[in-house]
Formats: sequence, structure tokens, C-alpha cells
Amino acid sequence: MDERRAAASLLAVLVLSLVVSASSAAAGVAPAAPPDVLSSPAAAAGEGEGEAEALLAVKAALHDTANVLADWNAGSGGVVVAGGGGGGGPCNWSMVTCSKTGHVSVLDLAHRNLSGTLSPAIGKLRRLRLLFLQHNAISGPIPDTIGRLKVLQTLDLAYNHFTGTIPSILGHSKGIFLMRLSHNNLSGSIPDSLATAPSIVLLDLSFNNLSGPAPVFSANSVL
Repeated sequence: MDERRAAASLLAVLVLSLVVSASSAAAGVAPAAPPDVLSSPAAAAGEGEGEAEALLAVKAALHDTANVLADWNAGSGGVVVAGGGGGGGPCNWSMVTCSKTGHVSVLDLAHRNLSGTLSPAIGKLRRLRLLFLQHNAISGPIPDTIGRLKVLQTLDLAYNHFTGTIPSILGHSKGIFLMRLSHNNLSGSIPDSLATAPSIVLLDLSFNNLSGPAPVFSANSVL
């Protein structure tokens, strides 16, 4: 079952990546340029340690009854180094995928029976492109620090128990193509920034407790 779940999870990442790429091409939107490679091994190691600390803060805020994050600990994997090909630090942790430069680019925690809250430390993963947290029981507010993830392309928080308002800063990201916040307990109005975000091609806010007038959306598909 674990092998099937891992294969299904990887397939979901690949399919969503293809959807994002195809949708952006159809919309005439150029994908975000890749981040610059760090020039100094010391700088790379420092950022790698920062990513590990951020992930440990994320783990601490979550309730992991199935112990799926057991290998997320400071003593595993070593330190990320420049040009390391994604082989050190949190790159060795379950459900974490790193880029060729050794930085966290995909975090896939979907369908993991997780509860608790999402730590604002998620915003310290500056190279994160795909964030999958759907189908859990995570509650509390959506951290506005997610809006600091400049290269984020996919944000899927659907089927959780998130509460509070939708942070307007989420609509300020210039690279995000797919955003699913459906099936939560979000309230308040829809930020105008989401309605006018030029890069979003799929936005799903359905099955929440949103109120107020609906803005005019520029997204290709709004659910």
C-alpha cells in the first residue's frame, strides 16, 4: 500500500505539473524563470540549513498520528552544498523533492492524515514550486508567508479545515498557475488581488463560507 500511495502521489505531482505547463502555454504566459544558482558553497549550505529548519517548524506545528514525517529530523541527510544535485539535507526526507541545485522544490503531504496547523515557516522555502497539502485535516489560518514564495506555481490546500480569511498576498505571486482552496472553512470576501492575478489559470474557492460580492475574475477557470 505504501508503494502504491507513493506512486500515486508522484503521478499526481507529474500530472499537475503537466497541467500547469500546458495551461500556461495556452494562456500565453511564460513560466517563471528559474532562480539563480547560488555562487558560494557556504551560501548554499546556509540556505539548505534554513530549509531544514523551516521544514522542522512545519513538522512541529502538525499532528502526525501516522508518523509519516518520522525521518524529518535535524540529524538526517547532512548539509546541502552547491552543485550537490539534491542529495543532502532535507532532500533525503520523505515527501520532499529537491531541484538539481539541492533546494526544496516540491512538498507533497497530500492524503497523509495530518492535522494541526500550517506553520508560517513554510514561507522560508524560497525555492518551493509545488505545495500539495490536500485531503488532510489541517486547521487554522492560511499563513500569509506563502505569498513570499516567488517561484510557487501550484498551491493545493483543498479538503482541509483552514479557517479565517484568504490572505490577499496570495494574489501577488507572479508565477502561480494553479490554486485550490476548496472544501475548507474560509470566510470573508475574495481578495481583489486573486481576481486580477495575471498568471492564475485555475482557481478553486468552492465549498467555503465566503461572503460579499464576487469580483470579476481574469483566471481562465474559476470554480
